[in-house]
Amino acid sequence: MRSSQPPHPGGRFPGLYAPGDLAAGIILETLAQLRSLLGGPAGPQDLVVLGVWSLFPLACAGAALRRRAAALPWDGVSGDGEPRMLRVRIAGPSAGDRLGRPVNGSKTYGPPPSPALRLISPSGSRDLLLERCLDPVPLAEALMGAEGRPYWAPKPDDQPEYSVPALLVLNDSRYLRGTTTIGTSPKAPAGEPVTAPFPDEL
Repeated sequence: MRSSQPPHPGGRFPGLYAPGDLAAGIILETLAQLRSLLGGPAGPQDLVVLGVWSLFPLACAGAALRRRAAALPWDGVSGDGEPRMLRVRIAGPSAGDRLGRPVNGSKTYGPPPSPALRLISPSGSRDLLLERCLDPVPLAEALMGAEGRPYWAPKPDDQPEYSVPALLVLNDSRYLRGTTTIGTSPKAPAGEPVTAPFPDEL
């Protein structure tokens, strides 16, 4: 019996059967399946199927959240170059040119000068270029004298004027993302190779 409407309690349907052989007549499903069709409690098989299908979106959501959590705060900074680090102190606001790597051999330059924080170290000064929406003056005033370590990872074929993603980790575990010009001394100290893993307490 096929019907476009679900069955309801008390509904009547025609059925053929043989009085001498009831096994050759109407074949009904189990009582639990029949109740689930009538809107009653679902059987164990229905609950198992529902549970299996519920695990799929939960697994996808968990994987997405885990990837997102793992992407902060080092995403894009470690790269595949040699990680560098420099012990610095924030000395004030600054500004600098943000020059990215050329794409497919073309000379594509970044936007006009970007706001920056001037970082000083015993071996020279280095700028942490910020997003253009940030005002470096109040930021530098709030962080004046704070000590920390910028991390960046230039590739072997990068030019000194290129800017690469950088992460400034302060000694109190606060951090600030930006970019920094690769540079070489005396224009910008090259920093020290990072031998230990990046700190994970951020």
